[in-house]
Amino acid sequence: MQIDERIKSERKRLGFNQTEFAEIAHATRGTASNWETGTGSPDAKALAALAVVGLDVLYVVTGQRSFVPPPKLSAEEET
Repeated sequence: MQIDERIKSERKRLGFNQTEFAEIAHATRGTASNWETGTGSPDAKALAALAVVGLDVLYVVTGQRSFVPPPKLSAEEET
């Protein structure tokens, strides 16, 4: 998965449309659209603003989640 796909994935995970996402990042909807199509990339200020609402910046930049939840235990393992 490329950075543009990870940005879109994070936007959807957080429940924002492109306009809302762009407003949080102090950008235009067109700019946010460019991030998702790979014709542009968010700068550090935009990423910092989006981190405040839960964007996983490490994931967007590197593809690695900053927090990986532990595996879910089966009902048998929980007892």
